[in-house]
Amino acid sequence: MANLKRSQIHLRAALSVCRRDRFPTDWLRSQHSLALTETRAGNWPQVERIAREVMRFLEGAIAGLVNWYEMRRLIGAASATKNLGVLAIAQQGNVAEAFTFLIQGRGLVHRALLRSGALAAGDAKSRLPPLEEAVVAFCVPPLDGRDLLVFVACTDDAAQPVRLVRLTGLDHATLESLFECRAGRESSWLDGYQMLLEQGDSTAFSRAMEQVAQTLDGYLAPLWQVLDTLPPSVRRLRIALSGVLSLFPPAMVRGGEREVLNRFDLASAVGSLSNTSAFAARNAGHRRLLTVADPTGDLPHSRAEGRMLDALFESESSLLGRRATKQRVLDAISMAGPLDYLHFACHGRFRWCHPEASGLLMAGGEVLQLSEILGRIRLGSDTLVVLSACETGIAEYRELPDETYGLALAFLGAGASAVICSLWPVSDRSTRLLMLKLYEYLHAGASAPSALRLAQTWLRNVAGDDLELLVQQLDPRVRAAGRLGAPDPMRIKWVSDDPPGGSPGERPFAHPFHWAGFVCVV
Repeated sequence: MANLKRSQIHLRAALSVCRRDRFPTDWLRSQHSLALTETRAGNWPQVERIAREVMRFLEGAIAGLVNWYEMRRLIGAASATKNLGVLAIAQQGNVAEAFTFLIQGRGLVHRALLRSGALAAGDAKSRLPPLEEAVVAFCVPPLDGRDLLVFVACTDDAAQPVRLVRLTGLDHATLESLFECRAGRESSWLDGYQMLLEQGDSTAFSRAMEQVAQTLDGYLAPLWQVLDTLPPSVRRLRIALSGVLSLFPPAMVRGGEREVLNRFDLASAVGSLSNTSAFAARNAGHRRLLTVADPTGDLPHSRAEGRMLDALFESESSLLGRRATKQRVLDAISMAGPLDYLHFACHGRFRWCHPEASGLLMAGGEVLQLSEILGRIRLGSDTLVVLSACETGIAEYRELPDETYGLALAFLGAGASAVICSLWPVSDRSTRLLMLKLYEYLHAGASAPSALRLAQTWLRNVAGDDLELLVQQLDPRVRAAGRLGAPDPMRIKWVSDDPPGGSPGERPFAHPFHWAGFVCVV
């Protein structure tokens, strides 16, 4: 205790020198260190006071910034202090206020983008979700030795609209062992992922996925107990994952024999709870689609995917193959007018050290980067962006655990209502099937999260004989455009020179690798 008091004296002295107007980053770091000492002393009112002061300063500091590097630096320096504030408020018994503080501290970059662009920001301070929806908000990263806090907020639950769940044992060290790279091993999520990137073999990654999912299943038991008690009217979960957990797809969350995908439509939340346009049922009638497919010329399944969507929507405005240069794509988006769907079927890449350089590969070796999407694309508020490409849902989670700083955020910042994107290098063949079913459900009027859930469930359960039936029932124009050959008793020729094997009763895409990686970000 004496050492803690000495530390506090020195930190307060440092704060008198590192003033926030002249040295904002140093001031934020000193405040965090001070909040840590107060946490260890159990002085929760003081921790809360520091965290609220930090977040008030941060909101004002980033409001006028146009330098994204500086904005990222400030938000990164404050995020851990915000989580200490959430813990402090919860420790004092104010669960609803702790949830509000957590949500208001998420998605700051997104809100700044909306303020600085041509779009009006929604109500970023919504406290509770709309009816028929529950929000599950994770407070990550937790401290070593501290339980991970999860909030479940549900307006339909009048008796207890906000509940606090403590996931005992799922602290910072445990999460790191599950997800971060460990030299020479395959058992963590990123170890398996790295082998997938380097060797093109999904085996190690698939094993790591199963191991992480099984381990998390034990830790998440208290959360399932709360989800089981939600009113039957709740059909959608808006899941606010953060930190390293943002790499784990919500569709893989399960509780024993139960699976979250069986009951709820799922959406990954960026920040505010006020965006509901992504959840509205799509109106019947003609809808406008712009497709960009196979710009690099080495993705035959993606090109076939683009042709199928053109036939399904009777569209003639798609950019396929070498025609899909960066400038043509940007021009086509700007001239298209209000779009219902903007679909990219191409290569994507995420730059872990420089997220702003992440992008979509266009013809001629060009890259449509995150920064260009933010600066040069404007979309209507009803536009659904579908990124049928690898690594488009990954976000920078170490420095900015609550910000979804990646391609999904770029398209949301450009005005999209939602973005469907992937968390890993996906399979061309299974992705084409998933996209075909996704747009089938969208065309029938389903919302984006609902259509994705239905398509994922279908792909997971589909057997060889079901695939044959699918081809037979397709509109002949769609079948011809996608080069779907007449099925024989044992297999379907999805591309003339690349038929998958398997027996009619086999479920070839049952493993989560084929379907769970796609998420709907709102």
